[in-house]
Amino acid sequence: ERLRWGLSAAGYLDPRVFRFFHRNGVKLCSGFGMTEATGGITMTPPDDYREGSVGIPLPAVNIELSEDGEMLISGPYIARYLDDDSDGPLPTGDIFQKIGKGHLEIIDRVKDIYKNTRGQTIAPRKVEQKFADVPGIKRVFLVGDHRDSNVLLIVPERDDPILIGASDETTVHDYFRQIITAANEDLANRERVINFTILDRDFSIGNEELTPKGSYKRKNIEENFKKVIDDLYQNERLSLEVNDYTIQIPRWIFRDLGILESDITVQYGGLYDRHRGLLLKVTELEDGLTKIGDLVYKLQGKTFNLGRLSRQPLLWAGNLSLANFCPVKDGWDTPEGTFSNSVYLPQSENEMPSGKISFELPAMNDRRLPRIHELSHNAMFGEK
Repeated sequence: ERLRWGLSAAGYLDPRVFRFFHRNGVKLCSGFGMTEATGGITMTPPDDYREGSVGIPLPAVNIELSEDGEMLISGPYIARYLDDDSDGPLPTGDIFQKIGKGHLEIIDRVKDIYKNTRGQTIAPRKVEQKFADVPGIKRVFLVGDHRDSNVLLIVPERDDPILIGASDETTVHDYFRQIITAANEDLANRERVINFTILDRDFSIGNEELTPKGSYKRKNIEENFKKVIDDLYQNERLSLEVNDYTIQIPRWIFRDLGILESDITVQYGGLYDRHRGLLLKVTELEDGLTKIGDLVYKLQGKTFNLGRLSRQPLLWAGNLSLANFCPVKDGWDTPEGTFSNSVYLPQSENEMPSGKISFELPAMNDRRLPRIHELSHNAMFGEK
C-alpha cells in the first residue's frame, strides 16, 4: 500500500492497465527512452497521463521532430556514437506526433523493429531474409508487433517449378511448413514463426503496400490483410481431440520447440510431432486415471493443458516420453490445474517405457532438475 507512482517503458502497455493503476491510487507513468539518452527521454507527469502518450521531454532533454516526424534529441546527457562527428541532434529512429500540451505519441519505427508483448525486440527483416531466394517463395512478411508470437504471410512464386510440380495445395503447404521449421532452428525463441498462411495476391504499390523501391509499408500491409492475420491469431492455444480427451497446447510450446502449429497432429493414439518423429501417447485407464507418456495422472474431467504438464516439475519429472516431447521448464509455482498432485506408475509390465533413452533437457535455472529427472526415471523404470 506504500506504492504511489511507477513507470512503464521499453514496451507497449494497454491504456486500460494505466487506468487500473490510477483507479487504485498508483500514478503509473508512461515513458520512452533509449540507451543513447542514458535512459529516459520522455515521461508523462504523474498527474497528467494521456492515453497513447509517452509523455513530455524530461528536464535537460531537447526534442525536435523532423519533417517526416522522426524524433531528434540533444542535451548534456545525450551520448553520440564514437564514429559520429556531427554536431546536430541525435536521430532516435522512431516516428512521433504531438497530441497536445507537449505530449508525444509514437506512431511508427523507422527501422521497422518491433517488440512483442514481453517487450522483446524483433527485427522482422532478419527473419524475412531467411526466406530470400528460397524456391517457390516470392516474398514473406513477418507479423508479431505487440503480439505474443510471430506468424508469416507468404507470397508464393506460382511459376516456380517446385510449386508447378506439386500435386495439390496440401503438398504446397507441407513444403512451406518444412522450410519455416528449418529456418526456426537458426532463430531465437522470440523470432520464431509458429503459424503461416499463403496469400492469394502479391503486395502492390497501388494498394499502398510497397514503396517505389519495393520496401514494405508495414502498417498498410497489416491493415489490408487484417482479416487474414486475425485468423492466424484466432486462438490463444491449439486444441486437439485425442481418445475423447481435449488437449490444449499453448503457443509458447511451438515457439520453444521451433515448430509450427501444424507440426503436431493426432495419430497413433496420441500427439504426434511429425517434424521430430515423436509420439506422446494418451490412454484412459480405470478408476479415472489417465496415462500420459510414461506416467499415470488423475484428472478432473477430460480436458487438460499440456503447458501445465510441461512447466510443473512435480508432474513431468521422471516422465521420459513427456520430457522428450515437450519443452519442460522449472516452474515450481505453476498450479496443477485439472491435475492431481499425485502421479502414479503404470501397473502392467507392457506399459513400461520403451525406445530411445535420452535425458537431455533445456537449460534451467535449477540445475539439479535434469539430474532429479534422470534419477526418478531410473528409480521407477530401471532394472529391478
